[in-house]
Amino acid sequence: MEESVIQQHLTHYKQATETAREELAVLQTKYNKLQSQLLESQSKVASQEETLKNLRDAVDRHKEKEARQESLISSLRERNYNTEQEMLSITSSKSFMDMRVQTLTKENEEIKGKIMELDIKSKQYFAECNKAKQEAAETKRRSDEFISAVANKVSVNVAGEADPLDYIISMLDTSFKERDRLKKCICALEESVKLYEVECKASRETVKRLATDVEREQSLSASRVNELNSSRQVLTCQRGQE
Repeated sequence: MEESVIQQHLTHYKQATETAREELAVLQTKYNKLQSQLLESQSKVASQEETLKNLRDAVDRHKEKEARQESLISSLRERNYNTEQEMLSITSSKSFMDMRVQTLTKENEEIKGKIMELDIKSKQYFAECNKAKQEAAETKRRSDEFISAVANKVSVNVAGEADPLDYIISMLDTSFKERDRLKKCICALEESVKLYEVECKASRETVKRLATDVEREQSLSASRVNELNSSRQVLTCQRGQE
């Protein structure tokens, strides 16, 4: 009797366990399904939030674009107004512009004439420039020949010199300095000769003066001798008469 009751209880427990397992499996399946749905919902929410953010950004960009367009429209309206004002001003000053166009046309004709004159002068200047270049080349050739002739004349070797003319000038400058030095020496010698001549002249004058004095003394002496002789003759005559 007890075994039968126990067997019934075991059977009941087994059935309850199987039922619980089946319910648990069903609940686990529902849980997994709900978990999957939750993840999918979260993904959709994230995607919707990203889409919403993109939409907000697009709205902000649209607002900025609309603000720029409004600013551009305002600027275009202002520019259109300014253009209309300028058109009115241009229309009112059309006669002035016509006169200005006539003046500019006349000035343009004058400028064309000046351009033609300048073109002619430019051609003349170009020809003169070519002529000047040829003359410069000829002058250079003559200059080289002149430098060579001068170098040969003054016996200066200009071979290998970067500036032959400057070298010749430096050599001539040295020669001129030497000439000036010799001139100074000659002047000093001439001064010495002049001083010597002055001294000689003074000596000659002294000699002449002394000779004159000697001649005068000799003349006086001769006169005195004659007087003395005359006195002697007179005395001799007087003594003879006595």
